[in-house]
Amino acid sequence: MEAEQKERKRPRLPRFKSREEEAEFWDTHDSTEFEWRPARIKIAEKVQHPFSVPLEMHILTRLIDTARAHEVGVGTFAAQLIADGLDRIDAAAGTPAAEKHASEPR
Repeated sequence: MEAEQKERKRPRLPRFKSREEEAEFWDTHDSTEFEWRPARIKIAEKVQHPFSVPLEMHILTRLIDTARAHEVGVGTFAAQLIADGLDRIDAAAGTPAAEKHASEPR
């Protein structure tokens, strides 16, 4: 029985340095060849409100690249940048809103 378990054991997925490297890997491999672990997911506690902002292409590219470097979604990263910017504006103006918003969970 122990020999059967060793025979069935599958390798874990490698870590990839880029999406391109991962795409090349999956071009030559099958997902059933690997051991899969349950994924950790974060469920938003608050209702999200979509908001569209027109951006120049170079700014959008920079936003996407920076979000990836921090390993977070682009929308999450943009929302955090906006919240941080508003906190700085409130703090510089000395408005009471800075204290109120700074204590809100993000």
